[in-house]
Amino acid sequence: NEDLLKVAVKNGPASLLNNVPDVVVVDDPAKADLVWDVTQATMEHVPGGRVAENVGQDTLHTVLSKWTTIKWLKTHARGLQAQFILRSGQQRYKRGDKISLSFKGAGLPFLTLFNLAPNGRVEFMLLDHETQKDWRSEKANWQFKLGKPPYGSEHLVAILTDQPLSDLHKRLKGMTTAASALPLRALISKTLEGREYEFAIQGIYTGEGN
Repeated sequence: NEDLLKVAVKNGPASLLNNVPDVVVVDDPAKADLVWDVTQATMEHVPGGRVAENVGQDTLHTVLSKWTTIKWLKTHARGLQAQFILRSGQQRYKRGDKISLSFKGAGLPFLTLFNLAPNGRVEFMLLDHETQKDWRSEKANWQFKLGKPPYGSEHLVAILTDQPLSDLHKRLKGMTTAASALPLRALISKTLEGREYEFAIQGIYTGEGN
């Protein structure tokens, strides 16, 4: 099933992933989307590098729920016109660095915008009036400063639809902890079922620096 996230386990038994929804275990790390190193407690993206730290059995589900959501969105992508531009450049950002982004090319009017932290927590990024306006003629620019851990990879997700998704926004605003964000993939797929939509996604890698 192309919707399933492929994960390889390093330095531990594959059975640790037995009860993780929307995940399939693969033996060959080169064929995986993610590699979980049990000893190092890290999650690595193939080929992107480290995306989460301190990944133990207690935090595994929340980290993977983020990535199953990203996998679902990429599998079901269609009509990708909208795009993020990372103006401050592809690098591994450290605390205090400024991150600058642009967004352009919306083909549908209404925007849902949220960030997925390395641990899976959701950060809803729009003010109320921004959820009601037509983004097709907008060129949006955002700048924010990287704060405290967890580090790894942030993912900014924009979903564009022909109607505002007020119910989804309410649910996303409530996903302020990693544990509360576990239903994210099911929520997104249910909300977008039968709708016309497009999305853009931007990974931002973060770390402590040298």
